Amino acid sequence: MCFLALILMFTPLLNAPASYAAEVTPSSEIPTISSEIDPATVTSSTYGAQDPLAPQNLRIESVSHNMAIFQWDFKPVEGENNIQVWDADSGNWLAWGNYWTRAVTGLTPETTYRIYITWDGDVKKEHKSNVLEFTTTKDEAEYKDAPLTPPSHLIIDDVTEDTVTLSWGSSPGAEAYDIYINGAWKGGTWENSVTTATYGPLEAGETYTFKVGAQRSVNGALEASANSNAVTLKWGNWLNLKVCK
Repeated sequence: MCFLALILMFTPLLNAPASYAAEVTPSSEIPTISSEIDPATVTSSTYGAQDPLAPQNLRIESVSHNMAIFQWDFKPVEGENNIQVWDADSGNWLAWGNYWTRAVTGLTPETTYRIYITWDGDVKKEHKSNVLEFTTTKDEAEYKDAPLTPPSHLIIDDVTEDTVTLSWGSSPGAEAYDIYINGAWKGGTWENSVTTATYGPLEAGETYTFKVGAQRSVNGALEASANSNAVTLKWGNWLNLKVCK
């Protein structure tokens, strides 16, 4: 059976599931509903008949010019509240969350968004919550926060008969790094200074594309950077290597 496995050198990052085979998409790319609205904050949820197997009563807890924190009817055991966040119009994956971390960040001021959530593990999105629509506030900040810069100069630093070691330049202010293989999240490291990681076993004849993204926590929400340059190689001939800047 062909599969990619994490070498024990990798620390799972905040329990983010590898089953969601999609790179992190910066929340600023969420399709917007309207940017010509009254600057007053609008929050709403459409409850109606809900799937009893889905998270119940998704609603806004707070919203700012660039972030929305939400909640739902939590399960009694705090650790059983892992969820995935989806764009209600495009169906794209936006973020993951749990009892402690549950927000969408990087939003555009004075703009309306629509999201829903599913329980972690519901890969086919068979049990969706109600759709939550909210509008971000006006940006009143005098000084804008600098965005988190992506990791720099991703390279393949070493190879063995069935593994590769990646290394990259750190991102100032980052608290952790996400690593993607062929667009799928495959793990990460949990310190700003840990900028190397090893993956394997890899299968001969297969092509692999690697990228790294940075992340940090802002007011209890997860902020992700854009991804680094891509590095692609065909395993079995590691010199057949392409670095995309």
